[in-house]
Amino acid sequence: LFGVNLSGADLSGADLSGAFLRNADLSGANLSGANLSEANLKGAYLSGANLEKANLGNANLREANLYSADLSEVDLSTAILKHAYIEEAILCKTLMPWGEDNSGCGKWRTHAHTTYDPNERKSVLETVFGELKTLN
Repeated sequence: LFGVNLSGADLSGADLSGAFLRNADLSGANLSGANLSEANLKGAYLSGANLEKANLGNANLREANLYSADLSEVDLSTAILKHAYIEEAILCKTLMPWGEDNSGCGKWRTHAHTTYDPNERKSVLETVFGELKTLN
């Protein structure tokens, strides 16, 4: 799914483990509680995304733009973060390779909680998973 546009999508709780989302536009997406373990998010645009409590274990976030993303309660200790841009990201109970970071606790959260009807969300997920199956 190289360069796929999922900006503003509601992917909360989705299982995207191992997904190839290189250079994807996930700006403003709701990925709270999503499983992105071992996902390739190299160069992905995650500005303003809600990643609260997402699983990013062993994810490739090299060169990803996480500007103002909510990374609260996310374990990034095993993620690849080389050249990742995390300026203004909300870091609260966020486990980084160097330890827990609570520098963003208490920041005002501005999630883009875009409302989708269930059929629209299903369509987005079917598109993502349909393309993933095609790649396998």
